[in-house]
Amino acid sequence: MPEAQATIYLGVQLTADARQGKALSVRLGHASKEFDKLKLVWNSGLTESLKLRIFHTIFRPMIMYAAPELSYTASQVKRLD
Repeated sequence: MPEAQATIYLGVQLTADARQGKALSVRLGHASKEFDKLKLVWNSGLTESLKLRIFHTIFRPMIMYAAPELSYTASQVKRLD
C-alpha cells in the first residue's frame, strides 16, 4: 500500500513531512475572506473592545484550530502573530 503524502483529518491537512505551509495559507485565506465580509462591523461606531471581542471569537479559532498539535517553522509562526 503506497504511503500518502498528504491527507485531511478533522479539517486539517496533514503532510508526511509535517510541514504546514499550504494549510496555514489556506486558513489565513479563509480568515481574510471572512474578515472582509464584516467590513460594515469594522467601520461601524462599535467600541474597539467590542470589535476585538468579535475578532477573537470568530477569527482566532478559525486560524488556530489544532495549531498546538502542528509543527510550524519560525517564519510561519511570525505569520500567525
